[in-house]
Amino acid sequence: MLPRKDLSSSPERSRTCVTANLPCSRCRYDLQGQSIDSRCPECGLLVETSLHASIDLETIQGEGLPGPRRIAIATIALPLTASIWAIESTLIWGTMITSPLSTMTGPGSFTHLLLNLIAAMLAVGCIIAATVAQRAWRPFLDRLRFWTLYASCVVLAASPLLFVIAEQSSPSLSPSWWLLIAMIRTAALFALILATTHVLARIGRRGLAYRSAGMAIQSTSPLLIGLGVEFLTQAVLVMMPLDPMAPSGLASVLMMLGLASSVLVSLGMVYLFFNAIWGTLPLFRRLHRYSDLVASSDSPQDS
Repeated sequence: MLPRKDLSSSPERSRTCVTANLPCSRCRYDLQGQSIDSRCPECGLLVETSLHASIDLETIQGEGLPGPRRIAIATIALPLTASIWAIESTLIWGTMITSPLSTMTGPGSFTHLLLNLIAAMLAVGCIIAATVAQRAWRPFLDRLRFWTLYASCVVLAASPLLFVIAEQSSPSLSPSWWLLIAMIRTAALFALILATTHVLARIGRRGLAYRSAGMAIQSTSPLLIGLGVEFLTQAVLVMMPLDPMAPSGLASVLMMLGLASSVLVSLGMVYLFFNAIWGTLPLFRRLHRYSDLVASSDSPQDS
């Protein structure tokens, strides 16, 4: 980490201003053109504070971490894969409710197959990204957590094949097999959620600011509860003797509960995906130096 330049002792302090795009650390107001001894016009934070925060942020993330962009890409890939799986699950629950002929064996439609293939490709991408980012993730994930995450990506990549085999063998497939597939898939999504939020909470000043406030970038409780409720609902429906032409009242209530929990998980996964983009965005920026951000008012760069 580079040593801070002592601005308070600089004789040219009053003639030094920001010459590059520098967002305020508090309100993201563009401070370009502001003197470093002034305050943000929007929120009143010292420009010097935002200047030091930007320099420290880029130095810590660019020099203190191996492969910051690989960390960012892998971190974004995880919730993107989970979002596709969650949306697919929501569509399956919706199909079950709107079409009584659809059972827990899955719709087997082209949309279902397409989403499975997209999610499988993303999961393979996650495997590649996790492999590339293994060294870079060492400050954030211990060996057990990393290999759990890695195994989850492999499971999600193989899930489409499991579902296709199960759908083709559904007349002779016991309910316990469907329950096992649902359990494995739910456990993989659990691992993806926990790994993503764990990494996001430890990346850069955004994660640090949330940790200092005793908060997380995103609460995992609604997501994990939603996944748990969805799995339990699915398990009960799989084990229940259902009449596809006339589902019972209890089955209809369980289907609505499964759909509601699946929608909650889908929204939470999409929100986590955008949070991953927001949290890792600074890792894509080039390194800042003091001379890149400020210059004297009589400097040619300022004219």
